[in-house]
Amino acid sequence: MFFSLLGVILAGEVSEMAPVAEPVSACAGWGPPTEVARVQDGRLNEISGIAPSKNFPGIAWVIEDSGNRPVVYALDLATGATVAEVHLRGTRNVDWEEVRLAPCEPGSSRSCIWVAETGDNAAIRTDVALLRLEEPAELSARSCLKTERFPVQYPDGPQDVEAVYFAEDGLPRLVSKERDGTAMIYRMTALESPALAEGTLRMVTLDGSLRAPVEAPRRYRVTAADAVGGQVFLRTYEATFLYLGDQRCSIPAPEEVQGEAMAVDPRDGALWWVSEGENPVLYRAERLPGKQSP
Repeated sequence: MFFSLLGVILAGEVSEMAPVAEPVSACAGWGPPTEVARVQDGRLNEISGIAPSKNFPGIAWVIEDSGNRPVVYALDLATGATVAEVHLRGTRNVDWEEVRLAPCEPGSSRSCIWVAETGDNAAIRTDVALLRLEEPAELSARSCLKTERFPVQYPDGPQDVEAVYFAEDGLPRLVSKERDGTAMIYRMTALESPALAEGTLRMVTLDGSLRAPVEAPRRYRVTAADAVGGQVFLRTYEATFLYLGDQRCSIPAPEEVQGEAMAVDPRDGALWWVSEGENPVLYRAERLPGKQSP
């Protein structure tokens, strides 16, 4: 029931329905995940998000998990080397869980780096937020950029959120994670005004809920998400799923010990994965020729 219900939610409607047959074509568009390189920087041993850049071919932005420096790193995907560091001015890394590249506002031509300061294993935080900074015009070894903060409040209380994607409307969706495999999807609006009065929070809208089969909850704990062209990709600890409307399928994914990062390459539609751990592997699944571009 997990799959069919999720498909309906992503289409903007929550209802019960019979299980959806897995389409043959949707997930046949990617080859198997292959090792491209290993992350060289020994400091990057808790990578929790990856976002390939469209403006800098062959470069991806990555972040570290909780308690690390408030820095977004630019990685050379071909070699795994760190080529730039962007320090986020005026913030700290309490529990960063996702990084995405998306328009700064819906319809904007400006590209922004969005960092999800939304991790909350105990579901008690009242200071979670999305952080926004414009993608640098050039890569420098070290820079410090101004960050805009969008505080978040969930309508049903604190949530542990490790996955964020931007839908076709240009607005972010936040996907929560529970130990039993359930999750909630939230929609955030009003991105044009990050500066709020002291102590106020931005309420997000509940779009729907997910329920995982009880026999394998770990397989459905969402740790990353991305979307392009109406296709939504959800990564869990043990699988990667593709959703298009009410259809879903499973994409072959690498086996990783603590996989929390996945993204679609905006230049060619390839999929990228990277895990936590020492010198983790950067995996890539090619978009196969002749398949519809996302």
